[in-house]
Amino acid sequence: MVKALNQKRIPVKLLAGMEDTPALLNDPSAMLLISHTLANEHRDILAFCNQHRVPVIALHSFSDTFPEYIYDTISDNFRLSMAVLLDYFFMYDKKRICFFYLNPYSPHDMKRCETLYDMYSGFHRKDIFPATADGLEAVFQSFFSNCREYDAIICPNDFIAIALINELKRYDPAYLKQCFIVGTMNTIISNLYSPSLTTCSYSTQSAIRALSWIHQVRSKNPDLCMTLNVSLYDDLVTRESTGNLPFETSDDNGIKYPSLGRRLPLLSSDIPKIRPFKNEPILSEIINLENMLRILSVLELQILQMLLEKQSNAAICEKHFITPQTLQYHLNQMLKSAKIHNKKEFIQTASKYIHLDNLKDYIARLHA
Repeated sequence: MVKALNQKRIPVKLLAGMEDTPALLNDPSAMLLISHTLANEHRDILAFCNQHRVPVIALHSFSDTFPEYIYDTISDNFRLSMAVLLDYFFMYDKKRICFFYLNPYSPHDMKRCETLYDMYSGFHRKDIFPATADGLEAVFQSFFSNCREYDAIICPNDFIAIALINELKRYDPAYLKQCFIVGTMNTIISNLYSPSLTTCSYSTQSAIRALSWIHQVRSKNPDLCMTLNVSLYDDLVTRESTGNLPFETSDDNGIKYPSLGRRLPLLSSDIPKIRPFKNEPILSEIINLENMLRILSVLELQILQMLLEKQSNAAICEKHFITPQTLQYHLNQMLKSAKIHNKKEFIQTASKYIHLDNLKDYIARLHA
């Protein structure tokens, strides 16, 4: 996304941490993009940017998360998003819905779950499987003992959804074929995993248009002391995790599901803390692979394909007319991005989450 914006001459920057913030001051027209949901670790960066009048745009976030700071936001329209999912589930008689691995400290997760609770009378507190201090494995076990009660599962992000499917392959493959599982990010790895993951999320193109508009407004009004909050419509992309069953859109989604006036009981008081994603090995593997996939060139994707085909370095060099040194450079970059230390481990990990045929189709679409 950042590359696409920079090609449009919109100077958006991503930062690894506070140590990189001085780079924002080198370009007076630069804007900071926070690509993940705002969290406490972003407070110092927000304070720095506000102090130095650097515009900030936070994806998947809300202006009331940190009302003491000025920043612009781009988020999902959760009511329309949930209406689309309910329409899709009901179209195929999937009415027993659960929300798997809700983080009660994530405003994004909570707003999505609260919206579903307010829209659908068939969704109850017992149908929520929250994250816990005991970690993902404990939530898996809690869900597996009750999974047959549900025929549709909403996950707060694609990484959780893929981790759940991965476990269901071992625990109950027959149930996996019967239920619907949906993620909410439309990541690259959601395309490449098998079964590929159905997702409901706003598109990259929509986000780029919103970012472009915010940049235009900020450029014309540099002294604007207010937040710009854009709510985007989510697209449902159906894939194998819902049987590749098609969906026909409706024009009256919001009218079908008026507010029930229900408020979700507070969950954070029951769960004093949760285990961070970085401490969950399976989530770390998936997230690191996604971060790698986001920055791979077409050539590197083709190299990845040949690695998964177990072809030799010599064959890869011959196929792509590159030297062994050039190949090693690309391999090093891939290993670094995936946070894996050797080629053998890299191929083993990638093979768990990247299906070769799906990767070939993805590369073909990039060429189209």
